[in-house]
Amino acid sequence: MSEIDLATIDQLKITMYFFEAPYIRIKQVLYFKGDELKFEGYDIGERVKEAFGDSDYEYDFEVQGDEVQKFYSLFNVAPGDRKGLLLKLYERFAGNHCYSEMCAFMDANGIESKGFSY
Repeated sequence: MSEIDLATIDQLKITMYFFEAPYIRIKQVLYFKGDELKFEGYDIGERVKEAFGDSDYEYDFEVQGDEVQKFYSLFNVAPGDRKGLLLKLYERFAGNHCYSEMCAFMDANGIESKGFSY
């Protein structure tokens, strides 16, 4: 994992992973929208089509306000410090597998979320 460029945090949105090549483009972002913590990711390109039969694969989750509070205590971040929480989540999960790793972490720590992939 590379160190975070603080410029990638834009209005409480952080890029957790980005990769681009002629055969694939992957982007995963984590951000706050109101009281919700949201994750959005997509994989697009020929490699995705070979693997899934379609050239794009999208996935996301959202965590409601009360459930977001659990992250603050688990990562020793002051409640309400959204930028601090995004930084801690980046340090822990940034990389190509951040979606699955974050989902597993939430399951293991009883954090409810809603998500989908297609």
